[in-house]
Amino acid sequence: MMNIFRTWNVILVGAISLLGSLPAIAQHEGDVEFAYEGGVIAIENGERGRLDARIFFEGAFGVGGPLDRFTDDPGFESHDPIGPGDRIDYEVLLNRFGTFLVAFDPLSSSVLSSHSYSLNIFKGASSVNVTASSGGTGLVGFAPGSGMFHEHINFQLSGTAPSGAYGVVMKLKTDATGIGDSEPFWLIFNYNLTPEVFGLGVKAITGIPEPSTLLALFGLLGVSALTHRRRT
Repeated sequence: MMNIFRTWNVILVGAISLLGSLPAIAQHEGDVEFAYEGGVIAIENGERGRLDARIFFEGAFGVGGPLDRFTDDPGFESHDPIGPGDRIDYEVLLNRFGTFLVAFDPLSSSVLSSHSYSLNIFKGASSVNVTASSGGTGLVGFAPGSGMFHEHINFQLSGTAPSGAYGVVMKLKTDATGIGDSEPFWLIFNYNLTPEVFGLGVKAITGIPEPSTLLALFGLLGVSALTHRRRT
């Protein structure tokens, strides 16, 4: 009896610890953080899932005015110094919908893998126009003498794109000798959706459960533990 009770205590303590970290995990509006680890570019943060890209980061387009459908977030930064002058590039990849840019339509609550919208990713002379049928590779930036990389690139959604969530899968690449590409990750952008509807879009695009689903799961564990304790 005591061993079972102790087991539930361990589960609840672990659940409470994880729940305490959920707000930081759920809101990935910060930069994509990376490091050179084990001969590859390792992504250090982000929400984790189990599909074609196991990590996602969020950004938000401006609504109205000169910054309408524009953002330069999230940015990209190194966790530790990398080689001075190392070049970091991104490559936009096909995703599980068989397309490069996907859109979540809030009216139908569905993901549109075929659409006419485009996302221009640009920095200086480097520009990639991402559509449902085209991706590409572009420049993120070069590491300074300190090796502490921190760069932002520009994202401009086409003027015809309606309110919705827009997602691309990409990976990071470098010209540093002996360092392989990163694992794929999603960038999910919010254009004029409420946080609640955007959360539905993120889940639909990435397949990663919302934090509220995890909260419900741990709540159920807590109820089960209390019920078991009363019975014993």
